[in-house]
Amino acid sequence: MSGRKALVASLAPGLDGDEWVTSAPVRLDELRGRVVVLVFFSAGCEASLLRLREVTAVAGAARGPVTVIGVHSPRL
Repeated sequence: MSGRKALVASLAPGLDGDEWVTSAPVRLDELRGRVVVLVFFSAGCEASLLRLREVTAVAGAARGPVTVIGVHSPRL
């Protein structure tokens, strides 16, 4: 449990990615004050793509600023 407590109120690590498809690379410090949702999906999985669309729709209906970042994790 002490390991989990150490993460509370600490800054998230940076985002490292090889390719950003629909935007320029984003740094988490640029998103401070916003709700950020990371969605991990596999492009070959219909359920993953559906979940990504659902999360994006919910974020669009939110009252405040929400950023959705989809992280492709290919099936091996």
